[in-house]
Amino acid sequence: MFRMTSASKVSTKKQLKAALNTLMWVLLLILVITEIGGFDLSDTLICSSYFLINYIFLIQLLLFKRKFLSFIFSNIVLFTLFSLFGYLTDSIITKQFIFLLLISLGLSIAIKTTQYWLTFEIERKEKESQYYKTELALLRYQIQPHFFFNSLNNIYSLIDISPEKAKETVYGLGKLMRYLLYQTSSDSINLDSEIEFLRNFIELMKLRVRDNVKISAHFPDSTQGVMIAPFLFIPLLENAFKHGISSNKPSEILIDLRLENQQLLCIVQNTFFPKGEYDKSGSGVGLENLRTRLRLLYPNSHSFIQNKTDNYFTSTLKINL
Repeated sequence: MFRMTSASKVSTKKQLKAALNTLMWVLLLILVITEIGGFDLSDTLICSSYFLINYIFLIQLLLFKRKFLSFIFSNIVLFTLFSLFGYLTDSIITKQFIFLLLISLGLSIAIKTTQYWLTFEIERKEKESQYYKTELALLRYQIQPHFFFNSLNNIYSLIDISPEKAKETVYGLGKLMRYLLYQTSSDSINLDSEIEFLRNFIELMKLRVRDNVKISAHFPDSTQGVMIAPFLFIPLLENAFKHGISSNKPSEILIDLRLENQQLLCIVQNTFFPKGEYDKSGSGVGLENLRTRLRLLYPNSHSFIQNKTDNYFTSTLKINL
């Protein structure tokens, strides 16, 4: 059995209150019209009743369900009955009286349709907002296992080569995982915390690279209390370390994060060494995840561009604050 939730009850009460307020104003309008037009109280009651029957019953039950012929027939019957009643009370049916009935019908349709549209828009936006929240939550949960999987691959590659470095990597990974689990449950975090996370990640990655790799990172000295969504930059760094390092060729990774002109700018540039066809160490989940989250979190207020020039691959992310 359907049970109305507390949110639905609140929404229903608001709609009822809005409807009553609307009826009060409409009745007041009809009274003003009747006074100006010289109609008596019986004419006012007839037109008000005609309005209410359409507003409460006929429009909802017939017009909105596309039963147009039934709606028209019902109004013809009502129109005839009310006109007849008006004739019996006043012994005459004037053009002004007929006009007022038509005005009552038009007002009932206009107000009910507007209210229906507004209610529909509110519900649509609520559903859309809930959908975005759910999608963002799923994307966030997707980031953590993806990041953890990549880190385990790095540790695995170090176990045979350098067991001591593998131990340091496990310790460093533990610090990162604590951040992922305990400090990123909210929708936004302080930029300082995210920068500290990036620094730890870079130090962790340095344990597995050789002397032929040059890593340069620049972060702002002051973040001015800026709050951002978590995990926006780590996919860029992961991508750079995945594709920007060669085992025997000079390699370089440049990371530049800065605040300027009410914008947060992140540029990650790396030498480009494409992985082989059968290399499954990364599937591009992180970058696709990032694009989707940016679209949901910063619509029309970000740009994300990736391009390749010569032997370098550059990712540029701008977020308007």
